[in-house]
Amino acid sequence: MLSDSLHRIVSPSNDASGSPVTFLVYMIPGNPGLIEYYREFRDYLATNLATDSNKVQYVLGGRSLGGFELSAPTSRPNDATSSTSPFNLQEQVSFVETQIKAEAKRLRDEHGHPCASTNPLRIILIGHSIGAYILLEIIARRQAQPNLDHGGNPTDATFDIAGGICLFPTIVDIAKSPSGRKVSLLANLPGVPSVVHTIAKMLCFLLPSSTLQSFVQSVTGMPSHGASVTTAFLQSRNGVRQALYLGKHELNEVTQDKWVEEHLWNISPSSSPISSQSSQCRPPKLYFFWGDNDHWVDNSTRDAVIAARARQADAGKEEGGRPWMEVDVTGLPHGFCLRHNEAVARKVAGYIEEIAGLSSDKRDRRNK
Repeated sequence: MLSDSLHRIVSPSNDASGSPVTFLVYMIPGNPGLIEYYREFRDYLATNLATDSNKVQYVLGGRSLGGFELSAPTSRPNDATSSTSPFNLQEQVSFVETQIKAEAKRLRDEHGHPCASTNPLRIILIGHSIGAYILLEIIARRQAQPNLDHGGNPTDATFDIAGGICLFPTIVDIAKSPSGRKVSLLANLPGVPSVVHTIAKMLCFLLPSSTLQSFVQSVTGMPSHGASVTTAFLQSRNGVRQALYLGKHELNEVTQDKWVEEHLWNISPSSSPISSQSSQCRPPKLYFFWGDNDHWVDNSTRDAVIAARARQADAGKEEGGRPWMEVDVTGLPHGFCLRHNEAVARKVAGYIEEIAGLSSDKRDRRNK
């Protein structure tokens, strides 16, 4: 059965000594923002992390973006706006931040994590595509105003973002990408979103679910699970309209690199979160995994970001806190979650283990 949230615990081995450190690993989807697209990725990630998790416990979580729910629509936090109205990009940032706080609270309540301001729950965020932009917005805002969240409320001091992993990130100049240029032309034509929404609803009305899924699989070439998620997306109350609305906001808002250096990019080196008790004061570690010739990312824009922001491979301690960025050389697609989960999960597991402060020799996992 398809769900609006995913949850799985990767516990230490039975022979582990001492109390493990708990990390909440939270997945932020791209657009369309259904977390079910990442179920197989989560399972492969759990398998990779389980082999070396004697020092830490990982809780793998995630939730669909606002407006993409397959069940009852979710209203905006602290907002009386109708739950059927689509979420814009900034509202998604607020929505995701609220969901992360709720997941952290649930974890503390259900699993007895000894959270306090002196021992915060450690969180690692993973963002795919526009989810990477949302991830960076959350981190940048927490760095700029460490005592306030996106809604201007006091920050929950019982959790701390240890790191962020950006997969095939669409964080700058989406409209300059090959697909962005095409979509921009359509998005600016009057009535196009309404026409697309109407066609989708007509297909759902005319075709039984099984026939619609077969049609989706035939047209897109998706594997069975991806086709079933896409079918559910088409049949959902607000999904198609939400995807079109969010996409238009992405094209308009994701333009130049807007983040202040000291709040995000030019961060200072940090030590292992396992061995330090002052983790709340440390900036998150950032990792970027870019696609080669990603149709949603302009190559020249990507290369400019890497040149300006990335840590160099032979960097000394003065650059040790800058983001690690690399470009895939194996041909992995932007929509990796349909067919290439195993390879990306192996890569991400290496990033997670470095953020968690485990042995640095896990870096070789990224090069296999």
